[in-house]
Amino acid sequence: MRKYEGSEIDGRYRLARFLDEGAFGAVFRAVHMAYGVELREVAVKVAKKPMTDVEARRVFHDALIMTRVVDTIADTNVKERFVTVHDAGRCPEGGPLEGHPYMVMELVPGISLKTCLAAGPFPLTRTIAYFDQILEAVAFMHRGIPLPDGSRHPVVHRDLKPANILVVRRKDGPDRLKVTDFGLAVETDALLGWVETGGTLAFMAPESFSHNLCSPQSDVYMLGLVAYEMLTGVQPFKEVGAHLRSPGEDNREEIRRLHLRARQCENFALLERQEEMRRRPELARAIRTALAPDMTSRTFRNAGDFLAAWEEAKRGRASVEEERPWEAVRRLTEEADQCFAAGDAPQAERLLEQALEINRDPCKVPDRMVVGKCYLLAVERRLRDKDLDGAARLAHEAHRRRPCRSAHTALARIYEVQGSPLASAFYQKARECRDGE
Repeated sequence: MRKYEGSEIDGRYRLARFLDEGAFGAVFRAVHMAYGVELREVAVKVAKKPMTDVEARRVFHDALIMTRVVDTIADTNVKERFVTVHDAGRCPEGGPLEGHPYMVMELVPGISLKTCLAAGPFPLTRTIAYFDQILEAVAFMHRGIPLPDGSRHPVVHRDLKPANILVVRRKDGPDRLKVTDFGLAVETDALLGWVETGGTLAFMAPESFSHNLCSPQSDVYMLGLVAYEMLTGVQPFKEVGAHLRSPGEDNREEIRRLHLRARQCENFALLERQEEMRRRPELARAIRTALAPDMTSRTFRNAGDFLAAWEEAKRGRASVEEERPWEAVRRLTEEADQCFAAGDAPQAERLLEQALEINRDPCKVPDRMVVGKCYLLAVERRLRDKDLDGAARLAHEAHRRRPCRSAHTALARIYEVQGSPLASAFYQKARECRDGE
């Protein structure tokens, strides 16, 4: 995209200097012109590929609406957390960037958090000062856009990383951080095809690789990685799949599997080794909760929950409890399900067996806490392997211990394979069961 330096967009914006490039597009320092007069300097972000009006409207919608919401609030502290958006459109036909959507933003006199981190990790006081501001901004986004019916539509950033956080140094006060590029991340498949250096892939949540999901909880995971890098100076997934990112080759599925497995295997040990964090275990626990590889264990539903837990942790209070055995079963089961979805059957089988071993031990998991989905997934895998006897034993054991929806479904699967009319009865029980485990 650097080659477009000097180009004009719509006769109004001259792309004066290339600044940076990401998965979605490139940012230029530009000049806003009117009737030949240079009005002001701005930043212009131009998408890497052309889009239709419908596609551009979908991509920019949340960012533009959020800008309007930010403009209407009285809290100047919140306003300062976001980069102001001035304009957006599509490059006209016949120009050098024909059909490429663009967004015009304020030119922030600062550097990215990524550039700051190039010098190494931050002390805890600086990390807290910066992360407070980042969390506040994303929590505001997750509170959402007010709708006519009184509800709110949360805005998901989808691309939280140090490169999308700007640091403004001030002589008369503390540094100010601004969040930019919210809502502009492209879909996982497109990222896997476009990203050559790891960049955005390194910050994506596990469910984006397994189920193409990106939600407020996915933003929470990315926030956890930002905090981790500030404290340790390490971006743990930067090099994952680097050997497969070669031009002209389609290795998307393998890259998915590698990234998902890396997230499930990473224990973020540097967090506890960091000298200052040894004295602040509550903060480390809050970050670890945000970095749980499955969404069930990532108990912060959004950045607002994360912010509340973070504030408690700063006061020395542990708002996140240690993982109990049945919670470990639920986590391992969800991770196994992710791996099956991503096509990594060997890793999925290992995780599922770990979960099943804990789940079947009444000393660790009382009957009332049995994770039915774990039994059901194990039954389905045994049926897939033609092990009907093993599947039947597990299904009856699950139903005896906790006759929940998953247990009813497991028995229905067995009877269905056996050709028994009881299958339909147990499917009906599953549908009517109030115990939704």
